[in-house]
Amino acid sequence: MSIVNGQDVEAHYSSGSTSGNEIFNKIKTYLNENNITTVRLTDLAPVDEFHIGGIPGTISLMDKLDIKSTDTILDVGAGLGGPARFVADKYGCKVIGVDLTKKFVDAGNEITSLFPQLKDKVHLVVGSGLDLEKALPSDSTGLFDKAYLLHVGMNITDKTKLINEISKKLKPNGKLAIYDVMKMSSDELEFPLPWASDKSHDACASVDVYKKAFENSGFNVTVENSRLEFGLGVFEKRKMHSGKTPFGLNVHQENFATKGANMVKNMKAGRMAPYELIGVKNNITSSNNL
Repeated sequence: MSIVNGQDVEAHYSSGSTSGNEIFNKIKTYLNENNITTVRLTDLAPVDEFHIGGIPGTISLMDKLDIKSTDTILDVGAGLGGPARFVADKYGCKVIGVDLTKKFVDAGNEITSLFPQLKDKVHLVVGSGLDLEKALPSDSTGLFDKAYLLHVGMNITDKTKLINEISKKLKPNGKLAIYDVMKMSSDELEFPLPWASDKSHDACASVDVYKKAFENSGFNVTVENSRLEFGLGVFEKRKMHSGKTPFGLNVHQENFATKGANMVKNMKAGRMAPYELIGVKNNITSSNNL
């Protein structure tokens, strides 16, 4: 299977809420309780930047993409759309996000409505990164200047199929940026983790697997960068492994204190690390007919 299990993945990431409306109401309650009347993107980062490092993690990757205001960007696995909104706001570009979980898409579009300046710049749709033809309009082939994934590949087994599918939507010389947790050794990971309750739901892979998938899909890898120290610093600062769950994580899933603690254990043991890769589409047709 390409996705570990689509229904299981959707259930895993939305176990803390039952609908998009419930997610949005939780966010409004949080804003009201904290007397936040003029909402800023940074106010929502605890809930809608669901990857290691949040906004700083997003900035680290996006600044390497050379995004222009005229660009149209594809966000695969967009979740609630936090990075999409941040990227559109910071760089002035348009972003279309695709996510498997309908309640995230529904809530994410509601959240975007809180920011009038982003009305025509950010839109989320329901769909799979492995079937972008179905998720996106028929005229979207070759539409996008850049694309990115933030902590998505750990649930997708067939990395080549994923990257090849994205390649179809990119313009010639388009760029794909990935910020995933990747395996650093052959040692078994300790579960549960934020993306997988056990080994059967895990598709975490090595850097070499990703680089081979880039190559098989007609990309040249131009950037690779371990973010291990950054990741450990994030968890130390937030002290997620202390048993306290910050606002936001309960919206996505349950028992995050244990999952966060296991993240730290696995990273400190050298089993895995957050890692950045960027590839440039090289205009040569891939040998993979996916």
